[in-house]
Amino acid sequence: MNKKSILALTVAMCTTFNIYGQSHVHDQGTLFIGQDSNTWTFQFVLPAANGFGFEHLPESQSDLDAVNAFISKISEHTNSITLPRSCELTSFSESFSETYVIAVENEHHDDHDEHEHHNDHDEHEHHDDHAEHEHHDDHDEHEHHDEHDEHEHHEDHEGHSESTHNDLTFQYVLACSDDSPEFSVTLFENALNLHDITAQWITETGQGAIELTPQRNQLNFGSN
Repeated sequence: MNKKSILALTVAMCTTFNIYGQSHVHDQGTLFIGQDSNTWTFQFVLPAANGFGFEHLPESQSDLDAVNAFISKISEHTNSITLPRSCELTSFSESFSETYVIAVENEHHDDHDEHEHHNDHDEHEHHDDHAEHEHHDDHDEHEHHDEHDEHEHHEDHEGHSESTHNDLTFQYVLACSDDSPEFSVTLFENALNLHDITAQWITETGQGAIELTPQRNQLNFGSN
Protein backbone atom coordinates (compact mmCIF):
# COMPACT_ATOMS: atom_id res chain seq x y z
CA MET A 1 0.00 0.00 0.00
CA ASN A 2 1.53 3.33 -1.03
CA LYS A 3 1.65 6.51 1.05
CA LYS A 4 -1.18 8.27 -0.79
CA SER A 5 -3.46 5.28 -0.28
CA ILE A 6 -2.66 5.17 3.45
CA LEU A 7 -3.31 8.88 3.86
CA ALA A 8 -6.55 8.66 1.88
CA LEU A 9 -7.76 5.74 3.99
CA THR A 10 -6.86 7.55 7.20
CA VAL A 11 -8.86 10.60 6.15
CA ALA A 12 -11.78 8.40 5.06
CA MET A 13 -11.72 6.45 8.32
CA CYS A 14 -11.70 9.60 10.46
CA THR A 15 -14.42 11.27 8.39
CA THR A 16 -16.66 8.20 8.38
CA PHE A 17 -16.25 7.63 12.09
CA ASN A 18 -16.95 11.27 12.88
CA ILE A 19 -20.15 11.30 10.81
CA TYR A 20 -21.61 7.88 11.55
CA GLY A 21 -19.91 6.39 14.56
CA GLN A 22 -18.90 9.10 16.98
CA SER A 23 -21.32 10.67 19.39
CA HIS A 24 -20.64 13.27 22.02
CA VAL A 25 -20.48 11.17 25.18
CA HIS A 26 -18.92 12.56 28.31
CA ASP A 27 -16.04 10.56 29.79
CA GLN A 28 -15.37 8.83 26.44
CA GLY A 29 -12.70 9.87 23.96
CA THR A 30 -11.45 8.86 20.53
CA LEU A 31 -7.94 8.29 19.19
CA PHE A 32 -7.18 8.15 15.46
CA ILE A 33 -3.79 6.73 14.46
CA GLY A 34 -2.28 6.78 10.98
CA GLN A 35 1.09 5.66 9.64
CA ASP A 36 2.84 7.02 6.56
CA SER A 37 6.19 5.25 6.30
CA ASN A 38 8.10 6.35 9.43
CA THR A 39 5.61 9.11 10.24
CA TRP A 40 2.88 8.36 12.77
CA THR A 41 -0.01 10.67 13.63
CA PHE A 42 -1.98 10.41 16.88
CA GLN A 43 -5.15 12.53 16.94
CA PHE A 44 -7.19 12.71 20.15
CA VAL A 45 -10.81 13.88 20.35
CA LEU A 46 -12.56 14.20 23.70
CA PRO A 47 -15.40 16.22 25.23
CA ALA A 48 -14.32 19.61 26.54
CA ALA A 49 -15.83 18.70 29.91
CA ASN A 50 -13.16 16.02 30.26
CA GLY A 51 -10.45 18.52 29.44
CA PHE A 52 -11.18 21.40 31.79
CA GLY A 53 -14.55 20.68 33.37
CA PHE A 54 -16.99 22.65 31.17
CA GLU A 55 -17.95 23.10 27.51
CA HIS A 56 -19.25 26.68 27.35
CA LEU A 57 -16.92 29.59 26.61
CA PRO A 58 -14.99 30.78 29.67
CA GLU A 59 -17.15 32.99 31.87
CA SER A 60 -14.51 33.93 34.43
CA GLN A 61 -10.76 34.20 34.82
CA SER A 62 -10.73 30.84 36.61
CA ASP A 63 -12.43 29.26 33.57
CA LEU A 64 -9.81 30.80 31.27
CA ASP A 65 -7.03 29.60 33.57
CA ALA A 66 -8.41 26.06 33.42
CA VAL A 67 -8.38 26.12 29.60
CA ASN A 68 -4.81 27.43 29.47
CA ALA A 69 -3.68 24.87 32.05
CA PHE A 70 -5.05 22.00 29.95
CA ILE A 71 -3.40 23.32 26.79
CA SER A 72 -0.11 23.59 28.64
CA LYS A 73 -0.52 20.06 29.96
CA ILE A 74 -1.22 18.35 26.62
CA SER A 75 1.53 20.29 24.87
CA GLU A 76 3.83 17.88 26.72
CA HIS A 77 3.30 14.62 24.85
CA THR A 78 4.14 12.50 27.89
CA ASN A 79 0.85 13.66 29.41
CA SER A 80 -1.01 11.94 26.56
CA ILE A 81 1.24 9.16 25.24
CA THR A 82 4.58 7.62 26.09
CA LEU A 83 6.93 6.95 23.20
CA PRO A 84 9.35 4.08 22.65
CA ARG A 85 13.00 4.91 22.11
CA SER A 86 12.53 4.38 18.38
CA CYS A 87 10.16 7.37 18.14
CA GLU A 88 10.48 11.10 18.64
CA LEU A 89 7.93 13.89 18.59
CA THR A 90 8.14 16.16 15.55
CA SER A 91 5.08 18.38 16.09
CA PHE A 92 2.07 19.08 18.30
CA SER A 93 -1.07 20.99 17.36
CA GLU A 94 -4.51 21.71 18.79
CA SER A 95 -7.59 23.29 17.25
CA PHE A 96 -9.58 24.71 20.16
CA SER A 97 -7.54 27.54 21.70
CA GLU A 98 -8.84 29.95 19.05
CA THR A 99 -12.38 29.26 20.26
CA TYR A 100 -11.80 29.07 23.99
CA VAL A 101 -8.96 31.54 24.55
CA ILE A 102 -8.34 33.94 21.67
CA ALA A 103 -12.02 34.64 20.91
CA VAL A 104 -12.81 35.30 24.58
CA GLU A 105 -9.79 37.58 25.03
CA ASN A 106 -10.80 39.53 21.90
CA GLU A 107 -14.37 39.84 23.18
CA HIS A 108 -13.14 41.24 26.51
CA HIS A 109 -10.89 43.69 24.66
CA ASP A 110 -13.79 44.87 22.46
CA ASP A 111 -16.03 45.30 25.53
CA HIS A 112 -13.33 47.42 27.19
CA ASP A 113 -12.96 49.64 24.12
CA GLU A 114 -16.73 50.06 23.83
CA HIS A 115 -16.97 50.99 27.52
CA GLU A 116 -14.28 53.67 27.11
CA HIS A 117 -16.06 55.00 24.02
CA HIS A 118 -19.34 55.31 25.95
CA ASN A 119 -17.57 57.08 28.79
CA ASP A 120 -16.05 59.63 26.37
CA HIS A 121 -19.43 60.15 24.72
CA ASP A 122 -21.20 60.66 28.06
CA GLU A 123 -18.55 63.11 29.27
CA HIS A 124 -18.87 65.18 26.06
CA GLU A 125 -22.65 65.37 26.43
CA HIS A 126 -22.35 66.21 30.12
CA HIS A 127 -20.29 69.32 29.33
CA ASP A 128 -22.72 70.46 26.66
CA ASP A 129 -24.94 72.90 28.65
CA HIS A 130 -27.26 73.44 25.69
CA ALA A 131 -28.05 69.72 25.54
CA GLU A 132 -28.36 68.91 29.24
CA HIS A 133 -31.94 67.66 28.93
CA GLU A 134 -31.05 65.64 25.85
CA HIS A 135 -28.08 64.19 27.73
CA HIS A 136 -30.41 63.11 30.54
CA ASP A 137 -32.69 61.35 28.06
CA ASP A 138 -29.73 59.72 26.31
CA HIS A 139 -28.37 58.61 29.66
CA ASP A 140 -31.67 56.96 30.58
CA GLU A 141 -31.87 55.32 27.19
CA HIS A 142 -28.25 54.19 27.52
CA GLU A 143 -29.00 52.64 30.93
CA HIS A 144 -32.05 50.89 29.50
CA HIS A 145 -29.98 49.63 26.57
CA ASP A 146 -27.29 48.35 28.95
CA GLU A 147 -29.92 46.52 31.02
CA HIS A 148 -31.35 44.98 27.86
CA ASP A 149 -27.91 43.91 26.65
CA GLU A 150 -27.04 42.51 30.06
CA HIS A 151 -30.27 40.50 30.07
CA GLU A 152 -29.54 39.11 26.58
CA HIS A 153 -25.92 38.39 27.57
CA HIS A 154 -27.14 36.51 30.65
CA GLU A 155 -29.55 34.47 28.51
CA ASP A 156 -26.74 33.68 26.08
CA HIS A 157 -24.57 32.35 28.90
CA GLU A 158 -27.47 30.26 30.20
CA GLY A 159 -27.87 28.82 26.72
CA HIS A 160 -24.16 27.96 26.60
CA SER A 161 -24.30 26.29 29.99
CA GLU A 162 -27.36 24.20 29.20
CA SER A 163 -26.97 23.10 25.59
CA THR A 164 -23.40 23.61 24.35
CA HIS A 165 -21.45 20.47 23.49
CA ASN A 166 -17.89 20.89 22.29
CA ASP A 167 -15.05 18.50 21.58
CA LEU A 168 -11.33 19.14 21.91
CA THR A 169 -9.06 17.95 19.10
CA PHE A 170 -5.28 17.78 19.35
CA GLN A 171 -2.62 15.70 17.67
CA TYR A 172 0.98 14.58 17.82
CA VAL A 173 3.15 13.73 14.82
CA LEU A 174 5.96 11.27 15.47
CA ALA A 175 8.97 9.99 13.56
CA CYS A 176 9.59 6.30 14.31
CA SER A 177 12.33 4.00 13.06
CA ASP A 178 10.46 0.88 14.22
CA ASP A 179 7.65 -0.49 12.00
CA SER A 180 5.77 -1.90 15.02
CA PRO A 181 6.28 0.51 17.93
CA GLU A 182 4.54 0.16 21.27
CA PHE A 183 2.79 3.08 22.92
CA SER A 184 1.05 3.74 26.21
CA VAL A 185 -1.84 6.20 26.45
CA THR A 186 -1.37 8.33 29.57
CA LEU A 187 -4.14 10.84 28.88
CA PHE A 188 -6.38 9.05 31.38
CA GLU A 189 -4.18 10.36 34.18
CA ASN A 190 -4.36 13.96 32.96
CA ALA A 191 -7.99 14.35 31.85
CA LEU A 192 -11.05 14.68 34.08
CA ASN A 193 -13.04 11.46 34.57
CA LEU A 194 -11.99 10.00 31.23
CA HIS A 195 -13.10 6.35 31.41
CA ASP A 196 -12.33 4.94 27.96
CA ILE A 197 -10.87 5.84 24.58
CA THR A 198 -11.79 4.18 21.30
CA ALA A 199 -8.57 3.83 19.30
CA GLN A 200 -8.74 3.24 15.54
CA TRP A 201 -5.76 2.97 13.22
CA ILE A 202 -4.59 2.39 9.69
CA THR A 203 -0.94 1.38 9.27
CA GLU A 204 1.15 -0.09 6.50
CA THR A 205 0.44 -3.56 7.89
CA GLY A 206 -3.31 -3.26 8.44
CA GLN A 207 -6.08 -1.54 10.32
CA GLY A 208 -7.94 -2.15 13.55
CA ALA A 209 -9.62 -0.78 16.62
CA ILE A 210 -9.51 -1.32 20.37
CA GLU A 211 -11.11 0.08 23.50
CA LEU A 212 -8.54 1.59 25.85
CA THR A 213 -9.07 2.11 29.57
CA PRO A 214 -6.86 3.30 32.43
CA GLN A 215 -6.15 -0.35 33.19
CA ARG A 216 -5.61 -1.35 29.56
CA ASN A 217 -3.76 1.53 27.94
CA GLN A 218 -1.16 -0.26 25.80
CA LEU A 219 -0.97 -0.10 22.00
CA ASN A 220 1.27 -2.69 20.37
CA PHE A 221 0.98 -2.64 16.60
CA GLY A 222 2.82 -5.90 16.37
CA SER A 223 0.01 -7.72 18.18
CA ASN A 224 -3.15 -5.51 18.27
